[in-house]
Amino acid sequence: MAAVSAAQSAWVRDTITQHLTVGGKPITQAQPLAVSRCDLERLKPDFLVCEKTDGVWRRFFTAGRSSDGWWSVDRTGCVRPESTTPTSAPGTTIIDCEVLSEGRVRAFDALWIAGQDVRARRTLERLALIEQHTPITPKRMRPAGELDALLQEIDRSDAQMWRLLPGGDPVDGLIFTPKTGYGGGTLKWKFNHTIDLKVDGNGDALCGGPDGTLLRTGIRCNAPAGVHEFEMRHTGQWYPTKERQDKRTPNYIKVVVHTLEIMAQKIDLSTLQQACDTSS
Repeated sequence: MAAVSAAQSAWVRDTITQHLTVGGKPITQAQPLAVSRCDLERLKPDFLVCEKTDGVWRRFFTAGRSSDGWWSVDRTGCVRPESTTPTSAPGTTIIDCEVLSEGRVRAFDALWIAGQDVRARRTLERLALIEQHTPITPKRMRPAGELDALLQEIDRSDAQMWRLLPGGDPVDGLIFTPKTGYGGGTLKWKFNHTIDLKVDGNGDALCGGPDGTLLRTGIRCNAPAGVHEFEMRHTGQWYPTKERQDKRTPNYIKVVVHTLEIMAQKIDLSTLQQACDTSS
């Protein structure tokens, strides 16, 4: 990866922030919440569905001039040059993407396209604009009522990790995106529930608290210091499964508590299929 100067990094981050600021407050990426039972009746009429691939989130940006390529910013604020391929239309473009294995990129939402703020447009329209104006392939989203059709495109023979056909991309669940404008409300369903906690130098796992504080969860492990993804095993204990090098902060305490509440609700795939059944 080519070296990025401090001035280039600052320019990319500042330009994105300026374009996403509303009322003096920058709009950050909205984290999806797990599907709860109170969400089920809304899935079919109000949401689109796609596979949840096991990739890394990055926000892609280009200023859209003929000499400009693409840059990306991850959750830690790290800026990377991604490509020398410009957009097909002038003007700032900012899109949310997922980087998969072998560096392949899939876009799943657009904030600015060709100099226009598109956050108020409907989701399928934003995805169509990505395909029209950028070289990045958007994810295919379909009405939640077509969930069964999506599942036919996924190899589910391995209960621990599904595979998207035909390419074999790892899939660890489903994403339900509102049909309306950008701004949150996205839901996720995973067959293995996980939480992201920060391990300190003493082996204590911490979650986020008010005003940037870190709260002890009572979970201890031998993982190195940093943010790790934790999964509950059949023993009823949480274990770190992988280090999240793309994150600096753990899940906020409300996210952790919400995850525990969702686990208690036991929403399995058949429950989602019933909620999204077009014949009902």
